[in-house]
Amino acid sequence: MTLGLGAAVASVVYVHWVRPWELRWGADDEEVAMRAPGDELVESPDLVATRAITVEAPPESVWPWLVQIGTGRAGWYSYDRLDNKGRPSAREIIPEFQHMEVGDVVAMSEQKGEPYGPSVLALDPPHSMVWGDDEEPHRFTWLWLLRDAGDGRTRLISRIRCHLSWRDPVFALMMELADPIMMRRTLLNIRERAEIFARSRKEGQGAGSSSGGGDGT
Repeated sequence: MTLGLGAAVASVVYVHWVRPWELRWGADDEEVAMRAPGDELVESPDLVATRAITVEAPPESVWPWLVQIGTGRAGWYSYDRLDNKGRPSAREIIPEFQHMEVGDVVAMSEQKGEPYGPSVLALDPPHSMVWGDDEEPHRFTWLWLLRDAGDGRTRLISRIRCHLSWRDPVFALMMELADPIMMRRTLLNIRERAEIFARSRKEGQGAGSSSGGGDGT
C-alpha cells in the first residue's frame, strides 16, 4: 500500500467512523437531537459535539466539580501536564472556587498575566452553565448540562457548538483532534470524583442520623 493510499484510507475511516463516534461519545439519540440552553447563540455551526455520561450521584453532588473548573482553580480533570501546568486536578471541593458569575472568565491559560479562556454566558445552578467567546454573534459555546436521571443519578452532558475557520487552524485542529480525547477523560474523572463525593456525603448523613438517634434515647 502506498503512502498516499494509506492516508486516503485513514481519512475515510476517520470521517465515517471515528469522528462521528467522537462527536457524540456517550450521548443517546435524544440527547444529540435535543435543543439545549445556549444553542441559539451559535446558529448553523460547523461543529457540534454532544458527549454525555451517567453519574451515580444527584446533580447537586456533580455541580461543585463543574463550577470550580479552570486553570489556577481546580484544574480540568483531564491531562494535567497539558492543560493545568502540570498541577494535579483537585480531588476535593474547594470552597473558594464555588462561586461563579456571568461574565467570569474560565481560565484555560494566561495571556500577559491575565486569565484567558471562555466567558460565562449563562448560569442555572445546579442544572446548566454556558461558556463562550465574547464576540457578537458568538462563534463558540460550551454547555454543561446536568439532567436528573432518577434514583440519585445524573446525566452529565457537554455540548460544544462552534464555527471553524481556516484563519484559525490551531483552534480547528484542537477542536477536531485534541478536544475529543481530553473531553472524554474530563467526563470520566468528574464522574469518579462526584460519585466518591456523593457516597461520602451519604455516609456522613447516615452516621449523623445514627448518632442523633442515640443521643435521644
